Amino acid sequence: MAIQLTTVNVRLNTGIAWWAPTTAQKNHVTSTYDDTGKRTEVSAAGESGLTKTKVVTFADRATKDAWDADSTVAQMVVERRAYTQTNKITHVMTEVVI
Repeated sequence: MAIQLTTVNVRLNTGIAWWAPTTAQKNHVTSTYDDTGKRTEVSAAGESGLTKTKVVTFADRATKDAWDADSTVAQMVVERRAYTQTNKITHVMTEVVI
């Protein structure tokens, strides 16, 4: 069964940039997960506002587990957490099996 993650981020004002992965991190995610069909983006909204919502789907639990164990993804998580805490951006993620 597929795993769907919904992430909602809220920032205090639009002068605070959203966190973004480095080019190398993006390339890794694209080649490892997106180009292989292991992860698909269902929707993204709110880039220009105070609330940004992103929904992605992993092909199955094994793929999501591989994502969680991926060292590049782990580094992205560390960087995102530090950035969102420093900039007082809330980050809430929910996971459902679909």
